[in-house]
Amino acid sequence: MVKRLRYQREFIAATHGRLPGKIDARISRLGTRLGERNDLANLAVAADRLAASGSLERREHGLVRKAIAAEEHRLMRNCRRLGRQVSFKKGR
Repeated sequence: MVKRLRYQREFIAATHGRLPGKIDARISRLGTRLGERNDLANLAVAADRLAASGSLERREHGLVRKAIAAEEHRLMRNCRRLGRQVSFKKGR
């Protein structure tokens, strides 16, 4: 939905002959961060599969999952901040 909002705002800006503004940049960054979170989720699945196959030791798997969780926490904190900055007020 964030990606769709970004593209809609870019289209409207182009049709009205204006450059994208601060809100547009924040929406773009939010979309990028959410994409990074998706990448982390895929990495976690890959780590679980490696652990299940025996290619990744239990200790290593724990370290990988811990690192993924820490990065995801940091990303989501950033996403919440960007989301608050993007919030639209009535009449805007």
